[in-house]
Amino acid sequence: MTGVGDRRLRLPAKKNSSYYGAFIFAHFESKRIWAMTQKDRKLVKVRQIGSCPEKPCSFGIDHDGELLVFGYEGSIFRLVLDDSVFD
Repeated sequence: MTGVGDRRLRLPAKKNSSYYGAFIFAHFESKRIWAMTQKDRKLVKVRQIGSCPEKPCSFGIDHDGELLVFGYEGSIFRLVLDDSVFD
């Protein structure tokens, strides 16, 4: 999951969220965004959760705890996970 083209962030989701403790990452060229969980350094699950309109170059968290994706062309996108379940 590391290497050229990957951007990643451990998501500080609310404890009652299915994304709690998930690791969010994206591939620069394909613009795809995934989430994964692990236990004892072993993969538990990985799912594609979306795509970015621009090539994602970084992630961040705003002052309200919302996940942000920074696009290569300068745009900032909010990744809204409220209506989704990480299953």
